[in-house]
Amino acid sequence: MKLTLIAFLLIPVFAFSQIDTIISSNIKRTYKLQLPKSYNKEKSFPLIFVLHGYFYENLGMPEYSSFDKFVDKDCIVAYPHGLKEENGINYFWNSGGNLSKNYGGIDDVKFIDNLIDTLSHKYAVNTDSVFIVGHSNGGMMAYRLAMELSTKITAMANLAGSMMLDTITPECPVPILHIHGTDDPAVPSKGSSIPGWEFLATEDVLKTWVKWNHCEPNPDTIANTNSHLSVQWADKNHGNKVVVSYIKKQGHDWAEITNSGWNIAENIWSFFTKGRLYDED
Repeated sequence: MKLTLIAFLLIPVFAFSQIDTIISSNIKRTYKLQLPKSYNKEKSFPLIFVLHGYFYENLGMPEYSSFDKFVDKDCIVAYPHGLKEENGINYFWNSGGNLSKNYGGIDDVKFIDNLIDTLSHKYAVNTDSVFIVGHSNGGMMAYRLAMELSTKITAMANLAGSMMLDTITPECPVPILHIHGTDDPAVPSKGSSIPGWEFLATEDVLKTWVKWNHCEPNPDTIANTNSHLSVQWADKNHGNKVVVSYIKKQGHDWAEITNSGWNIAENIWSFFTKGRLYDED
């Protein structure tokens, strides 16, 4: 009976997802694709990329991020896989800065660019609704993609990541959702000057995107509860936004923040599709 129940719970993941590869920069790259239960070629679907953090493999990201439950939503979810470091143990994204020197110039921007084109060709993708989500080092990569692929990315959400120091002005605005635990020990919101691991303070990241997205300089507080503080800057003429949600007394882990009562995946989905957070409803 117990084995039957476990098999039943796993059915949605295996029934609607698959592992595939593409060649990018002459390297075989792996990704997992999750199609919605409602998928058909007669309509187009939003496409969400979910980028794992340092150490993590993409195969566990659907469950870890709770995006595995999105088989019940009208969207396609892709989980690209970073490459292993030279020591052959840990997976990473080349999110820029001095990481580019450490990781031998691996072109992860081109990989995601190629993957957007590949999936848009193979599946019924709404190319006006291509979204990027990243955790930790994956969040740093998401920021780099928002800068360098701004003409293809509709909006971006970062959890527990930051921007490296080599900022590149995007060609067009990209709505940004930044989520950060106030007690994050791995990627502190104050930034880092550690050699090889330099990144901006959260406040500087937000200021930069407020400028790039042509938002009003004075923010609005949209939520302030015992669990979180959410602040928003908006471009009232064109609808572009920068939103930050500080999750109080929480650290770096995705699952722990969600278990504290602030549902990361649902808030990201609401931001992407409605332009506001789930907990504003």
